[in-house]
Amino acid sequence: MNNTLQTLGLCARAKKLVYGEELVLESVRKGKCFLIFIASDSGAVAFKNVHDKANFYKVDVIDTFNTSELNMALGQENRKVIGVKDEGFAKILKK
Repeated sequence: MNNTLQTLGLCARAKKLVYGEELVLESVRKGKCFLIFIASDSGAVAFKNVHDKANFYKVDVIDTFNTSELNMALGQENRKVIGVKDEGFAKILKK
C-alpha cells in the first residue's frame, strides 16, 4: 500500500495525473486515462459514476485509499478522483 502511494506521488511530480471527476471521466472517454483512484470516502453518486464509466471503458479503479491518504501522497488538498495518464505508471500502480 505504501509503495502505491509513493508511486502516485511520483506520478504527480511527473505531471502524469488528472484531477477531478469531470476531467478524469473526460480523459477516460478519450482513451487517455489508464487507471483511476477514487477516495473510499467519496460521495455515493461520484463513486457510482466513476465505477460505471470505468467499467464501460474497461479502466481499472482503485478505491482502497481515503481522501487524506491520497492527498498526503500528492501533497495537495481536496483530491478525491485522480486519473493516471501514463500507461507505464498505471501498470506499476496496478501491481
